[in-house]
Amino acid sequence: MDFGCVDEVDMVVETADLVVDVIEKVAEEVEKVSDEVADQLPEGGKLKGAVCFVERLAKETAKDALQAEDLIHKVLSHRKLFIFCFLLPIS
Repeated sequence: MDFGCVDEVDMVVETADLVVDVIEKVAEEVEKVSDEVADQLPEGGKLKGAVCFVERLAKETAKDALQAEDLIHKVLSHRKLFIFCFLLPIS
């Protein structure tokens, strides 16, 4: 039985994990900077509204990245089960 695709799957999952980590870090920094900028802008202005929108978007992106990272870690921790369920031929 050929399990060569398992290495490829592992590589893809690890790459996805790295990408999600970067997205999470960038989103957290964008949220931080936009919060600081918003604090300096006058209330009710369009620019402050846009900056607050970016801040909310960054916050949601960071939250989504955490959820994706949790899923990736679950896949990694159950890798053998996935191999047996999805990669072994059914007789």
